Amino acid sequence: MTEPHYIVAGWLFDGSGKPVARQMLLAVKEGRWAGWEPCSGERLAELSAQAVVEELSHCTILPPLVDGRAHLALSATTDLGKRQEQQRASPEQLRLQLSRHLRDHFSHGILAVADPAYRQVPSSPQGQALRHWQDATEAADFPLPIRLCPDAGEKEPDPSPGGFFQGPCQGREQLEELARQGGAWMPSLLALKSQDPARLPEQLALVAEARSLGVRLVVGTCA
Repeated sequence: MTEPHYIVAGWLFDGSGKPVARQMLLAVKEGRWAGWEPCSGERLAELSAQAVVEELSHCTILPPLVDGRAHLALSATTDLGKRQEQQRASPEQLRLQLSRHLRDHFSHGILAVADPAYRQVPSSPQGQALRHWQDATEAADFPLPIRLCPDAGEKEPDPSPGGFFQGPCQGREQLEELARQGGAWMPSLLALKSQDPARLPEQLALVAEARSLGVRLVVGTCA
């Protein structure tokens, strides 16, 4: 479909961090958001005569989500026996697990996922399962339009422009440096909650400060 079609959204998050907007008209062209504007009766009548308009005024619409870090071929179970079993899983078992997790992501609006096994340990059974899935996706053998991304997490701040790092922040100075770089931070709060819970209040406060400084925040489930 080359001509744009339109969606009437009851509530719209545009991805910029601005508050939700009420009763918006969203233009979609070739599968991408092409623009949005307040939805007036006059404009709606004009478009309805010449284009496809979907009525979703009872829905909230937001851009596709990205999971900045996940372990797609593994399970998040806390059962030690099952965790040991999955380390011995066959390639076929890993691919089935990966497929289930990708479907879970897709059903919740997540269309891009970063997995550390994709880049850090490509020769591991998990890494090989991810490569198999990537090959199937490129060959159009996998039905879900989810993009698999190399994991970008670094334990130390990346000094290059647009730098990115993952893990606890050391304080405001580090956030200010990331802001100067136009960088991003993945706080890994769930991991911190289990590994060093005393630091959680401090890190939550830094998350709030990061936004005020203009540091982009990346969400990763680590699931």
